[in-house]
Amino acid sequence: MQCCFGSATLRFILLLAVQTIVHCSPCEVLKKCAAPKKDDSFELDLQIFEQIKSEIIQEQEAWILAEYNKYMGNEMMPEDPNSGESVACPLCLRCALVSQSFSVSCPNGCIRFPPHLALSEIYQTLQYSLQLHDGNCQSNAQFLNFIDDEISGLHLVCHDCSFFQKVLPSCT
Repeated sequence: MQCCFGSATLRFILLLAVQTIVHCSPCEVLKKCAAPKKDDSFELDLQIFEQIKSEIIQEQEAWILAEYNKYMGNEMMPEDPNSGESVACPLCLRCALVSQSFSVSCPNGCIRFPPHLALSEIYQTLQYSLQLHDGNCQSNAQFLNFIDDEISGLHLVCHDCSFFQKVLPSCT
């Protein structure tokens, strides 16, 4: 069964029916129907929205801070163990190398040096390699650990000046 009235006509009839039931003008009916009601559920929804918004902002700030710390960590230089400072891992630059009875290694598992190398020797060799590169180039060189039969070990590499030097042997 099809309706012979258009949608505008049906809206007008509905508006008249509501007006007759509630005894008010069409404008008042429209205002009451269109105005949102403030009740407890609306306030609760608003509080939940604000809480979610603040959590998202906190997560974004934490992520930005973590990225900043990653970037600033890449600028970190190894410290001299003779001065009581630790030697930063040349690969991850986030933690200090740990000297154990059988080797010197990164706690993150980035690299492990043979047992005959002392922490102070590793520091001096890293510094010497960096000074050797920095004497000819202003770019930042990067330490890389190659695990290969022919060129395995820790190397200092610079993409700008094509510097490539084996610095220390490493254990696989």
